[in-house]
Amino acid sequence: MVAKPYQKLYGRIVAQGETCTSVAKKMNISAQAMSQKMHLKSYFTAKEMEMMGKILGFSPSEYYTLLIEPLIKERNKQ
Repeated sequence: MVAKPYQKLYGRIVAQGETCTSVAKKMNISAQAMSQKMHLKSYFTAKEMEMMGKILGFSPSEYYTLLIEPLIKERNKQ
């Protein structure tokens, strides 16, 4: 099974009644770009993180928990 670094974020997207594709469209990025970011093939910019937080209604602490923490954990594995 492939590890999903942003599994909690994906859960949040689904819980809000969205899909990665619908969130990508609202963020003005392609579905492919969103997929690459969700699999850490590329990274969310600060502006994209801000936009995602507004779309999904993040609290201040959720920006860290959902977007930064998975990246740190993945980098520590390497």
